Amino acid sequence: AGKSVYQALNLTSRGISNFNLKGRFTNKIKKTDHSMALGLNYNYSNNYGFTNGVLLETISNIYTAVLTSTIIKANKYTLEVSLKPSYNQSSSSKNIQLNNSGYLFNGDFYLKIKLPQNISLTTNTSYNYQGSTNAYSQSNSILTINTVLEKNFFKNKSLRAAISGNDLLNQNKGFSRSVLGNYLNESTYDSIQRYFLLTLAWDFSKFGKSIN
Repeated sequence: AGKSVYQALNLTSRGISNFNLKGRFTNKIKKTDHSMALGLNYNYSNNYGFTNGVLLETISNIYTAVLTSTIIKANKYTLEVSLKPSYNQSSSSKNIQLNNSGYLFNGDFYLKIKLPQNISLTTNTSYNYQGSTNAYSQSNSILTINTVLEKNFFKNKSLRAAISGNDLLNQNKGFSRSVLGNYLNESTYDSIQRYFLLTLAWDFSKFGKSIN
């Protein structure tokens, strides 16, 4: 057991900074419905904090690559896959336990298929991974899958019925990690997990319009 006392101070001799650099290249593959994109991101930030009268500086460098592949077939399907590996180089000037360098990965998968009779099926999948670090010995990963099956009625598609499932694997747990100055924080919190929803929607903007 112990006691911690926190106090805000203005450090006139030190400055906090944060900046980002981003680059992106996109290419449409000729004679196909396929396009590719490659992005490179860099983020730098620093901050300060005192512990027992000792000034600590925490520096973070995050390097990220983003690879996206998209296929769009008109009136048939849309497919998009995005992969985002990252490396967070984070360190403290005095305390090695605050070194939070580690790998991260985010992947997204989107698929929408248009079926006969004005029916469509949409699937959205997201995977998030945080690797272990000196500060945190355990890695963390979350896979969420959402899907929607819907049908439009009437020629003007004014009536829409859908059944959707959110977080089908029931893994959407609230989780975050951070290092700020000399302070380590790992928290979990409640989030909306698996549920199913039936929707019936009417588009009033199409009400009374004639159909040619």
